Amino acid sequence: QVNSDGTITVTDWKDYPEGVPKPESPLRLVEGEEYAAARNVADTANKRIHINNPQLKGLHLHEIQPVKFGGSPTDPANKIPLSPTDHYRMNTWWGIFQTAVESAR
Repeated sequence: QVNSDGTITVTDWKDYPEGVPKPESPLRLVEGEEYAAARNVADTANKRIHINNPQLKGLHLHEIQPVKFGGSPTDPANKIPLSPTDHYRMNTWWGIFQTAVESAR
């Protein structure tokens, strides 16, 4: 649901992968250069986390509140290690959600 102030509230968690924490609403869609910069910061932080934690080898770091939806790119509390398959499922869910949000604006 897109709110009148432009924030987004998730009202339907259907098909959200089990066992992965859900972010709290409201969210906001981050776009353009702001998103590119935030994603770059997240990627750098994730590389650093992998270097410092060899036990994460083979796992992907997923932002619980995606950077695309205003989540912190650096806060470790906003990151969870997932298998590549589970990370793909999460990205698919959020991609479908993003499409719905963009259609509702």
